[in-house]
Amino acid sequence: MKLPFIKSYCIDTDALITLKTFYHKKEPAFKAIWEEIEKLIKEGNMFTIKFVEEEIKKYQGKDDFLKKWIKARKKHFIIPVNADIWEAGQKIMCEHPELLDQKKLANNEPEADPFLIALAYVKGSTIITQESKEKPNKIPTVASHYQIKCINLFEFFNEQGLAFVKK
Repeated sequence: MKLPFIKSYCIDTDALITLKTFYHKKEPAFKAIWEEIEKLIKEGNMFTIKFVEEEIKKYQGKDDFLKKWIKARKKHFIIPVNADIWEAGQKIMCEHPELLDQKKLANNEPEADPFLIALAYVKGSTIITQESKEKPNKIPTVASHYQIKCINLFEFFNEQGLAFVKK
């Protein structure tokens, strides 16, 4: 008997902000999206890295919905940086310095992208990001060097069978 393949997802800061901005949880039309995300988090199949949480805490959006939403799910959603993730993240930074945000480095701020890729590598996960797949200094291009799949939110919705339907 073949066991079903369970897909897991690492989600990037920009995808979380896009979800909040354009598919807000309070809107009834997007209820299924948020229910699917909540289900995946509870099952341990959607998560992010501690550095993404820190970026969200610094995010200067109009409200603090994401900060509160992440805090309420922190136990299952935020993966701490262990030795394997740290080592992989350091390797990614050395091999792909173009990924690093020079402004963050100058301000001694944490850089989430290499560690998000490292988390996906260690967990064998797909990354959800809104970043361009064409630019060399973005997550999808760097992740592809490590055979890590990157999808945007629409691709995630399709993979999960989420669709708008008329009542």
